[in-house]
Amino acid sequence: MENIDIAQILKNAINNSENSYKTEHILSGIDTIQASILANDNKVLKIYTQENDILTLNLANENKEKGEWKQISSNDSENFATFISTVDGEIKILVDETKVETLI
Repeated sequence: MENIDIAQILKNAINNSENSYKTEHILSGIDTIQASILANDNKVLKIYTQENDILTLNLANENKEKGEWKQISSNDSENFATFISTVDGEIKILVDETKVETLI
C-alpha cells in the first residue's frame, strides 16, 4: 500500500483555495424563473460583479429572435446595464458592469 502524505494533501488544498480567490467567477445561464425567485418586490435582480466576474445569459440576437434576455439599456447613471426577460417582460436583471456574454 502506498503511503499517503496528509500534510501535502492539506497544503495542496490550501494552495488551490487561495488561487480560487484570484480567478474569475462565472454566473451562468440565469433563466426567468430563477431571476424571479431572486428578484426584489419590483421584479428586479441586481447583480454586483467584481473585477474578473462574467455573467452569461441566453441573449436574444440582433433581430430580437430567440434568447431569454435582451439588453434594453447600457450602463445607466449608476453604471448598471439592464436586461429584460423575453418570457416575462416584468422581470429585469441589472448588472453593475457590462461583463455579460451570451450562451449562444
